[in-house]
Amino acid sequence: MGRYLRSQGIDTRYLTPLDRLAYMGQSAGLKQVSMQRVIERVTESISRWGEWCKQAGMTSMTKFPPDM
Repeated sequence: MGRYLRSQGIDTRYLTPLDRLAYMGQSAGLKQVSMQRVIERVTESISRWGEWCKQAGMTSMTKFPPDM
């Protein structure tokens, strides 16, 4: 993905994963609806991660759970 974005003249050094998804979505001509689905999935993953952290007794979400 990074190679494709660089070939389009986009500096990828400072892009977050969500930025990359947005660029890829725009370049593929995806409709806003499908980007909304991507964002919902990411949000869902983050909230599941938060739940995992609570169950594990962690006070912050700085460590990645083993299944991610």
